[in-house]
Formats: sequence, C-alpha cells, structure tokens
Amino acid sequence: VILCCTADSHLGDAHSSDGLVHWNGRNNVRAVWEWIKENIPHPDRVVLNGCSAGALGLFYWSNSFLQYFKNVGVQSEHITVVFDSMTGLFDQFEPSREWNHCSRDDYGWTTQQYQDCLREDFSIVDVNLFTQARFRDVPFVFIMYKNDIFVRSYACPNFSCSQAELYDMNKALLRLYTESAGERSNVLSYLINGCLHCVFEHGSSIPPFTAVKSGRGEPTVAQYMETLSTREKDTELTQSCVPLFRFLRGGVIDYGCDPILSQARFRMG
Repeated sequence: VILCCTADSHLGDAHSSDGLVHWNGRNNVRAVWEWIKENIPHPDRVVLNGCSAGALGLFYWSNSFLQYFKNVGVQSEHITVVFDSMTGLFDQFEPSREWNHCSRDDYGWTTQQYQDCLREDFSIVDVNLFTQARFRDVPFVFIMYKNDIFVRSYACPNFSCSQAELYDMNKALLRLYTESAGERSNVLSYLINGCLHCVFEHGSSIPPFTAVKSGRGEPTVAQYMETLSTREKDTELTQSCVPLFRFLRGGVIDYGCDPILSQARFRMG
C-alpha cells in the first residue's frame, strides 16, 4: 500500500514556487517500487489497484509496472489492473504542471510521449488508451459509484450537472475505452448506484463480475479480489445489465443497460 501523502496523486517531483510545498509522490512510488523489485522479484500473480488519487497515479505508472512484471515472467492471465472511483474523464483531474509529473523513464514512455506531456498534449485519456493498447492480454477494470460525490464536485463545480449527466459522461468515456480496440477490448466497467467515493473502502459486497467457469455468481469484495488474483487462462470475466441487484450497503449495480458496456467481456486465450 502506497499512501497519497503529498497531494500529487503519486506523480509529483517538485517544490511550489513559494517553497512551502514539496510534491514528492513520484519519489515515494519509486522507493516502494525499488523495494518490491528487490524483495519480491518474481511474483506469481499481480493485482494493481488504486482508488481516487491512487487510480490517477496508476494510470501513469501501470505501463512500466506491467512491462516489468511481464519481463520477469508473470503470465498475462495472472495480472489484473483495477481503477476504483476514477475514469480519467475530467480536465480538473489532469495533473498540475507544477508537480513536474512528466517522466519518460518512470512511466516507460517514448521521447515523443514525454515531449507531448510537457506540452500538455498527452492527456489522462491518452495515457489510458496507450497502456490498454500495449497490454490487450491484461484486463483493465473500472469500478465506481454513479453519483460519486467527490467526482461530481470536481466535474461539475457547484454541482452544476445532474446525477444522470455525470453518469452519462462516465459511460461515454468508458465506451470509448471499450470500443477503442473492437473485439480485442480488455476494458470492463462497473457503475453502482450510490454517492460514496472508493468502492473498496465503503462497500462490503459488490458484484463486479461473474466468473463463468466457477459459477459462483455475484461475489463479495473478498471473492472479487480472490478471483482477480487466482483467475486462470480459461476464466471468462463478464458483465451484464442487472439494474436491480442490491448489495449489503443498499446500492444497486447498474450498467445502465448500455449495449456496449453490458456486453463487454474479457477472456484469456
């Protein structure tokens, strides 16, 4: 677990112009990353998971993380990436230039991508699409509450958009991710009725997907994480439109019966 303690979504390496703030998130991640490589050099399975600022940071770091794990022999069917309560939709979530967040070496980017980032021409959406395209054999899972109060406050200052509008904006971006690779899509998404932020922190039983092979039905959070970390090559991860499924805290899973999102699935092999 890497805590976000310098208000920079794990991306900063700079001081504020007045010298009062030190954004150090990228160095913190780098230190933990070096420890992992030294102490857990050859893991059997990997689940990369971040919520909120952690998910934003994971957008940027996941490319180099995934490349490393593949290089040391972790099989694709044993790797999963989960973004909790962050789709990358909103301009307000773009990293601040003050953070000095662009890095070719840390994120495994090309020189062109690094230069585009410096020019603010390589957005969060661009970063996501790039990494998803590089690792089509790894599932990228997006999960969040439909009316996430934190996301809505950033996306719609003074709550100028309705819950339905926020929901539609998120679905539109998730469809972009899902459709970008056509039949090779590796993106799954789960939107839950409710207004909390960070599903894994607040929800005690959610139905993120059904593992067809196991036939266990809708799993709890613990079962969800277990399935992510133990899935095998012939396990198919699916989602379907189930707008009235209730989980323990009163939320309702709802894919909006969107024909693109509800039919998305991922299967190794």
